[in-house]
Amino acid sequence: MSKKKIEEDFLGYLIPLIEKEGFLLVKKQLTGSEHLVVFEKQEGNVRYVWSLYFLKYGRVDVFFKVYFNETTLLLKNSDTHKVFDSEIFLVDLRTYTNPANKGDYSSEGSLYETPHSNDLMNGINIEDAAKGVFMAFFKMPIPKLTERLGSLEKADKLLNNEPTVEFNNKDFNVLIYSATGVSQLLSSLLVAKATNNPSLPILGRIYMDFINTINPDGRPDIVALKEIIPSLIV
Repeated sequence: MSKKKIEEDFLGYLIPLIEKEGFLLVKKQLTGSEHLVVFEKQEGNVRYVWSLYFLKYGRVDVFFKVYFNETTLLLKNSDTHKVFDSEIFLVDLRTYTNPANKGDYSSEGSLYETPHSNDLMNGINIEDAAKGVFMAFFKMPIPKLTERLGSLEKADKLLNNEPTVEFNNKDFNVLIYSATGVSQLLSSLLVAKATNNPSLPILGRIYMDFINTINPDGRPDIVALKEIIPSLIV
């Protein structure tokens, strides 16, 4: 059985399971360099995106993104270089579900093997594989994540209760819900702006001071963030 046929059969079982949870299929691509499927759900001002990528040896990568209408608009008006994607949280579910990771800031790496990878690699037990991936990477983690991350107020508390930067060691304290430290700093300020957090000017100065310690050579994200911060804290 070809890789594409295995993926088609797998998605034939997986897609209905995801759609029963209120997520709509918005993309399915099984040709070219990337084979993937993407689902979205809009709830009020929050948009959730769940994406699965097929890797080698039957493994999969799965990501969960959280967008807010207000912060998306703020970024659109501020990021003149179009460097950043507008999600506030980007969760690598292989990292999030790794039992070695405990707490919001733990990051001991991603699971290498994913559920039913041998079945997907060999084209057997495809329905069981779809149900196993659904349970491990959607049914179990997604309700917890939407509850934790699903409002601007919750995002503000998670991102801004304490400054993201550790000044003692000049390093990022990166949330397990964020892709990178730089994107997390930006998310922090976007959410603070959208919620009228009175600490926004202080956070802006703290993060600008920190960003100024980083060499911007070859770092368009650093260059862009230096321009975005003043526009958010006015």
